[in-house]
Amino acid sequence: MKLLKNPVLYIVIGIFLFVGGVYWAFEYKMKKALAKPDDVEILETWELSEDLMEISGISYLEGRKLACVQDEEGIVFVFDLDKKKVVREIDFKELGDYEGIAVVEEMVYVLRSDGTIWEMEIPPTHQNEVTAKKYEFPQFEDYDIESLDYDKKNQRLLFVPKENAAEISLKKVYAFNLVTKKLESEPVFEIDLDGKIKEYDYGNEVFDNEELVEVEPADMAVHPITGKIYIIDSENHIIIELSPLGKPLAVYRLNSFIFKNPEGICFTPQGEMYISSEGSVGLFANIWRIKLEEPFQIF
Repeated sequence: MKLLKNPVLYIVIGIFLFVGGVYWAFEYKMKKALAKPDDVEILETWELSEDLMEISGISYLEGRKLACVQDEEGIVFVFDLDKKKVVREIDFKELGDYEGIAVVEEMVYVLRSDGTIWEMEIPPTHQNEVTAKKYEFPQFEDYDIESLDYDKKNQRLLFVPKENAAEISLKKVYAFNLVTKKLESEPVFEIDLDGKIKEYDYGNEVFDNEELVEVEPADMAVHPITGKIYIIDSENHIIIELSPLGKPLAVYRLNSFIFKNPEGICFTPQGEMYISSEGSVGLFANIWRIKLEEPFQIF
């Protein structure tokens, strides 16, 4: 009977019940999240080192390698998919909020969030520093731009703002001409997605149509064969498929429990799709090779 009157016993039991309850809730949430359908199939997965914890953009290099940038350092990280590690760092000696990267033959272009683009030639393997040429566009200083990719057919780089107070309902896609090395005077097209993408709960439960997604592009990629454009939205965990002229075609969901903060997307010359996600406390940053399956929504 004395045992039942021992307050320490009740405290210990209470702690065990609390910890057990938290664990059960976490396990339930995890199983529920993993059970919900994705609209993509994961074909390969890579865990990234601390250097790429804040990976923000990826672009394909020859020889099963990806060129990567992260938010804070002016470094192009070369990640070898076969060796599963960073095999090279190319330093262009500028700090900044780097969000996008595009490889064009022997050149690399890196985008800062204010629209500034750095151009550099891939140096010989023994050289790890490079001098980059900078293209600045003051009209984008107040924008938040995270996406960049190469439009081979038209010899230009495309980018679209993630956030801009003047472009809430329409997302304008801008182009940097690689022949003239100038910004094209007008947007190449506008993406009208206002009120068109249905809301969902972590990739499964559709809400009423009054609740609609506001798109925030984190990166974009042009399919090398079809010319279709794919925008990844890390806030809403979706991939949007567009025609080469920017007409919305379909939406694919990403399970937010697996793809925590997906901010990068690119294609191989054969059309294989890769996406990347930032890490967080206790979680690795990742790169995945994926295949799109049945879309969540078709326009």
